[in-house]
Amino acid sequence: MSGRYFLLGVLCGAIASVVLAVAVVAILASRPLPELPKVTPAPAGDIEVSIQESYLGALATQLVREQEPMVQQVVVDVLPDSRVDMYLGVQVTVLGQKLDLQVQLINAVRVEDARLRFYVQKIELAGLNIPLDLLPQSLRTTLETTVADVSDRANRMLQDTGLVPLGVTTDDSTIAVSLQAR
Repeated sequence: MSGRYFLLGVLCGAIASVVLAVAVVAILASRPLPELPKVTPAPAGDIEVSIQESYLGALATQLVREQEPMVQQVVVDVLPDSRVDMYLGVQVTVLGQKLDLQVQLINAVRVEDARLRFYVQKIELAGLNIPLDLLPQSLRTTLETTVADVSDRANRMLQDTGLVPLGVTTDDSTIAVSLQAR
């Protein structure tokens, strides 16, 4: 008798699982697809170059480590509206103890005077906004030097190839630069 109830329970469970799966699929299928974000087009140029955030992270880590060894890693997060946030993994020594900190730099990228410009808009540490002038001089100098170096390297490369930036747009993972040949 107990075997019969066991088989009945297994059969009811299988039927209930199939009904539940069909209901979930029907609900998901009836939902409208989410709207894709609209990206404002950059001024038309001869060439458009797209740069992925993974490449930017590797490049930024290399540049920052050349300037300041206390920075262990840089993760770049490209966002819409010309934002390029960076997360710095920094190892500092406080009272003889090594601490790993994560610093978030809220950055912007723009085209001004036919040159790419990167700007640090604000810094956050543990959710707190920190004015640039309150940072230790070595870290502030490293940030300013790295941002200027990234801007200079990008513009030097463009000049060497005979290209002038016209505009820049960002989406959730890519920076697109519209370029024109001189």
